[in-house]
Amino acid sequence: MNITRFPPKNAPRLRLIEDEKPDLEQKFDRAFEAIDRLTAVQRDLIMASAMLKHGSDIGPGSAIVDGETLQSLFQVAIRTIELANASDRDLMILGAIRQWLTENGD
Repeated sequence: MNITRFPPKNAPRLRLIEDEKPDLEQKFDRAFEAIDRLTAVQRDLIMASAMLKHGSDIGPGSAIVDGETLQSLFQVAIRTIELANASDRDLMILGAIRQWLTENGD
């Protein structure tokens, strides 16, 4: 009978190292999406300001009146809460935002 020592005497030591890259990439994607949507909100507000300055009211067909601006702003809030690792203090507002988005178009 042959007895083999395990692990072998000359075997290299192995260590488990958590790979944080996918998590960091996902956070980067969330941050970038929030920036993109926030830029859209800023654009909508600039357009509305220009219209008001030149004597036009904000009416149907504008992103603000149609709810697109608020939808984008809520998406920014969700991404920001996700980046902050959604603590208990955020759960109520997160739920309300998700409910609004479900009922109003996302």
